[in-house]
Formats: sequence, C-alpha cells, structure tokens
Amino acid sequence: MTEHLQIATLGIHANERVLHVALKMGVDHVALIFTEKNEQSMREIRAKLVEYKIPVEEIKVSPWTYDKVLADILEIVAKFPDYEISFNVSCGTRVMTSAAQTAALFIGSPAYYVSETDESVIGEIKCAEPITLSQLSDEKKRVLDKLVEAGGCVYPQKELGTRADLSVTSISRLLGKLERSNFIVRKRIGGPYQVCITDLGRAMLKIKQCRKDRFWSD
Repeated sequence: MTEHLQIATLGIHANERVLHVALKMGVDHVALIFTEKNEQSMREIRAKLVEYKIPVEEIKVSPWTYDKVLADILEIVAKFPDYEISFNVSCGTRVMTSAAQTAALFIGSPAYYVSETDESVIGEIKCAEPITLSQLSDEKKRVLDKLVEAGGCVYPQKELGTRADLSVTSISRLLGKLERSNFIVRKRIGGPYQVCITDLGRAMLKIKQCRKDRFWSD
C-alpha cells in the first residue's frame, strides 16, 4: 500500500488544524513548512506527531518569498517519489498557502483546509481538487449537459446513463469522478440515487463550452 505524505504550512494561529487533519486522514509522514516566527509552534506540532509515531520533515522558509517557498516544497515532493502526496493549507501566509496550492496543481494532488467556524472548534475538513484531477472529458461533459437539459437533476441514476448513452458501469464510474470534483451531488431517494449538477459543475461546463480550444480534456 502506498504511503501518504502530507505537506502542511504553519501560521501564527490555529496550527492545531495541522495535527487534526493529519490524524483524521491517517497520513504516514508529515512535512511542516514553517517560519522563524512560528518555529516554537512547529516544535510543538512535531512533538505531538512523533507521539503518534508519524515521522516529520521540517522546512524553514521566508514567509513572503513565493518562488523560494515553492521551490522548497517541490524539493520535498521530489524527495518522496513513491508517496501519495497531499497538502494542508489551513494555516500560513498567503504566499505559503499559494505556493503549496501551486505545487498541488503541478503534481495533481489534493489540498485540504479546515472550514472556518467558532474559534474554539475545529471546522470540517474540506478538499480542493486541482484542475488536473477535475478535467472534463466529452463523456463527462455529456453527463453534465443532460443534467442541465433536465433542469438540474435526474432520477434515477440509471436514467441519466440512458440519456447520456452510457452503460450502467460507465455512468457509475463517471459520476464517481464528477462527485469527487464537486461537479455533481447524489442523494438516495428510496433505493436509487438522484443526481444533481452543482453550481461548480454548471460553471465548469460553461468554461468547457466557451473556451473549448483552451481547456484540458482527458
């Protein structure tokens, strides 16, 4: 089974989110991107991770030098060529989190963040899939087109496959990918699923249609 490295940027506040996400996701290794100002916080997070027997890499950066932060992050990625990589951008300066998200885009990895809630409570873990994982093939576009034609939702899922001229196996596979990209949502009604396009799905479909010569497809 492939081991999982999570690269996390640290900030001045709320760095407990880094530990929270790493433990919730069960990662095997963590790389902490920190600065001189939060070095003490890094040590505290590192100590807690070590208690859980999670090895830690430490990368000290200048918080406002984008190119250097990005280069340092990519060096860590290169150091772990056989690992599954993810990012935690819940903390850190805008430069640090932007560099981490750019690295995620480069290598096709997800970036996680914690939603803002009451300061005393750690929010829900959210995932931002990079566009390289969210490409719209012609089949995916056809599925979204059929949802829009139907007014946004189709029930049951099998009916959507029929309208898009896809087999049961193909529609199930494609809907799984579209759901992971947050382009559709599925809800059980009785036994079968109802499938609905999301606002993000509508927006991406419009981009595919109006910029088809510039957009990626898989």
